[in-house]
Amino acid sequence: WFESFEDSAITFFDYLFTLRMSEDGKALSDELPTWGFGIEKRWADALRSKSLTLFPKFPSTRCVRTFIRLDVNEPVKDVIYIQIVLPILEYGYTIPGDIWGNQVAFVEEGGQGTIYAEVWVPIAK
Repeated sequence: WFESFEDSAITFFDYLFTLRMSEDGKALSDELPTWGFGIEKRWADALRSKSLTLFPKFPSTRCVRTFIRLDVNEPVKDVIYIQIVLPILEYGYTIPGDIWGNQVAFVEEGGQGTIYAEVWVPIAK
């Protein structure tokens, strides 16, 4: 059914990833990021599709929200750990849930693929 969408219909969907945290909220799990498609709640509500109720939902919670830029060959997990997770932990916070993000853009820069992503990290003191 996906191939039947016109390009304009794809605007409802985002290209998301999640990174699992350890049980104590102080380290990333050993798992690789999970990539998939997502849809904002407002669009899901407007579409009223029963199939959308089967998918996981990200709860509303206190988060750090930021943007990252990485080369297509860089592991997302490593970049997020060094640039985002370590500073949060150094300030005495824990990360009580999964980190998730949205690939905002993929562009060619200087002959190399570059990803821009929005990242949400739940935090607790």
